[in-house]
Amino acid sequence: MYTIRPIFHGVFIDFDKSLFTYKQDPGVKIDVPLVSYLVEGDGLTVLVDAGPPNPELAKGMTHRKVERATFLKEELQKMGVETEQIDFIILTHLHWDHSYNLELFPDVPIYVQKRELQYAVAPLPSDSVPYCYDPRNGKPSWFTGFQQMRVVDGDMEVAPGISLVLLPGHTPGIQGVRVETEEGVYLIASDTYPLYENYEKMSPSGIHVDLKEWFASYEKTKKICDFILPGHDMRVLERKIYGVKEG
Repeated sequence: MYTIRPIFHGVFIDFDKSLFTYKQDPGVKIDVPLVSYLVEGDGLTVLVDAGPPNPELAKGMTHRKVERATFLKEELQKMGVETEQIDFIILTHLHWDHSYNLELFPDVPIYVQKRELQYAVAPLPSDSVPYCYDPRNGKPSWFTGFQQMRVVDGDMEVAPGISLVLLPGHTPGIQGVRVETEEGVYLIASDTYPLYENYEKMSPSGIHVDLKEWFASYEKTKKICDFILPGHDMRVLERKIYGVKEG
């Protein structure tokens, strides 16, 4: 059995909620955290998403203001984990706020979906910003870990109790991570459901490439887990650890 701990990377202030709730709440402003997850148990330490770049670079890459920005290595150390202890990395998708910092993990296997990697190489112009290229060297954020990538085509168990689940819609090859815990089965859903509200109200994100696939992914989600962990919801940070029964 595993536990799951959220890793905080910073927060977008005054984010337009309609970007996460398709055709709903335009003009409503919310604070949006940048989050990845640490999965631990059965002798494994797994990083789900590697987060955005360092705070200075992040500010230069987006017009949105990033507050309380952190460094991934320092956040892991606060949790008692060194970068050398990570056994493998799962990238849910290759948008810039999920796929930086791979240089911290040389030789660590990185799991990514085939469809996601193919699209990230040459996205449509409208998707070029989230798959943006690193201004330091002209390469996309994920390219640093290209040689370490284990390309997956669909659903797959990567370790007993940890499975990759293809959930297209937000991007062509976004994947969730199904984790068996003492509390029940969690799905680290990433930006398939940026907010709990997306899942609770069957409301797609405003940032998507295929709505039909999103709704199919929603139906799939309902069949495979007891709980979800979304990609950008402040409520996630109300708990330091998931997967442990209270009391």
